[in-house]
Amino acid sequence: MKTSSQTCAAIGCGASCQRGMLMCKACWYSVPTLQRRAVNKTWSAYKADPTIEGIKAYRVARDAAIAAAAEARP
Repeated sequence: MKTSSQTCAAIGCGASCQRGMLMCKACWYSVPTLQRRAVNKTWSAYKADPTIEGIKAYRVARDAAIAAAAEARP
């Protein structure tokens, strides 16, 4: 059984990560804990009740996490 992968969403990374994950492990853990929690919380809320407001909240949290990972890159 093959595992699917995708490219890390962090700007400038390009590493592979498991399908369904936003970023590779290194980039994900470079994001501050509270921002990671915000991504997970808003994604879970959206999955439980898929609304326009929910996806917008997730995208704000996701984009902030992507920006934080980019800032953490050397």
